[in-house]
Amino acid sequence: MATIEMKAGRGTGDARVDEAPASPSDAHIRTLLSRMGSQREVLRAILEACDEPRTIDQVKDMTRAMRERHRSVYGVDALCLQLERAGALERVLASGAPYGEMPDGVATEVIDGVSYLVRKDPPAAYWRTTPAGRAALAARGTSAELESLLERDARLIPVYREVLAMCARDGGAKMDDVIRAIDDDPLCQSPRLYAAHFIDNLEACGAVTWGPPWIATEVGLQGLAALDDGKTMR
Repeated sequence: MATIEMKAGRGTGDARVDEAPASPSDAHIRTLLSRMGSQREVLRAILEACDEPRTIDQVKDMTRAMRERHRSVYGVDALCLQLERAGALERVLASGAPYGEMPDGVATEVIDGVSYLVRKDPPAAYWRTTPAGRAALAARGTSAELESLLERDARLIPVYREVLAMCARDGGAKMDDVIRAIDDDPLCQSPRLYAAHFIDNLEACGAVTWGPPWIATEVGLQGLAALDDGKTMR
């Protein structure tokens, strides 16, 4: 199977582009995305939302559609904490300044010469994507990942091509449309495979993304062009 040809650029995975040495955070983030594969797209949606400082409520609003697609027992708060531990998110003030240590919540106030201990609310915390988190986003979707998928599921290449073509059309493709298009395909009958199998696999390698609806990315468009040219067919 010939290699899918990709243009250099953000997230294309061009092997000729020199990359900075990986940091410990890079490894931790890759491990997190791999370990929480079913929530990988939600984690990425959170990182995209936090390109600038966001409150937790803003993050929830901005990722609602993706979370509807990828339901989980994990809430946004827990996912943000996981990303923070991996080094992909950091807590900052509204200004973007580092949040620092959590204040103890107690301050001294003098009234009529008498000192009183008063409770002081801590400043609001905002989430912001770190440089390592942005690097993980930029690395999403490569020709190698898509080629690996097509090699692994070589007999299903015609189905993948059909799904990519639908997602590449203006306006993308709704899941119901994909179901109708491939549900009766002989290649999907034994073993029985459903539209979600193809969408999930293409999403995992960055070839399609939830708009909504499902839309082919630059990786998907170039992969589709390579398929049409016969470059990835056995």
